[in-house]
Amino acid sequence: MRKFMMTMAALALSSGTAWGQGVATQTVALSANVGTYCTIGGAPTGTAGRTGVVTSMIDNQRVGTGGDLTISGTQGTVACTSNATITLTSASGGLSNTTQAGIAAAGPTGGFTNKIHYSASASYNGQTAGIDTSSTWGQTPVTTTSPTTTQGAQTSGVLGLTVSVAATAAGRLLVGGDYTDTLTVSLTPTP
Repeated sequence: MRKFMMTMAALALSSGTAWGQGVATQTVALSANVGTYCTIGGAPTGTAGRTGVVTSMIDNQRVGTGGDLTISGTQGTVACTSNATITLTSASGGLSNTTQAGIAAAGPTGGFTNKIHYSASASYNGQTAGIDTSSTWGQTPVTTTSPTTTQGAQTSGVLGLTVSVAATAAGRLLVGGDYTDTLTVSLTPTP
């Protein structure tokens, strides 16, 4: 009987141990989706830069010698979560004098013009988009897009931007008044 009791006690201990070591598992599938985006200077819209045609460039109602313009502010630091394209858009197809448009209505062959043309380029992550408003007479807005960057996501890329004003065409004079345009640089993520 004593042998039976010890056998039962050993069996009870081993079955309790086996029950305690039984492993049950459950899996939880986790997923996330982070949309692609680009920021300039830490925001979806970077700080606006400003530039003006240097007064010394305008002589006798024309831009005599073109040249590079200085853009105020700092060039933005770019973060993109993927490759991107660069798009440049000139809202007016060059610096335009809209109050004197009728005087320049003769088009690109008349004696007056209400446009100061420029070229601009923006570069980021190995690609460059360039725009030349002198090749797009009368077209607004003027837009150009770069090929897609290929170096992947960047956390502190530099957006390079240059603007160079063109000399007024020979035989043309600028009408008096204010000239304005808005040049927009867009970075569009491409997954």
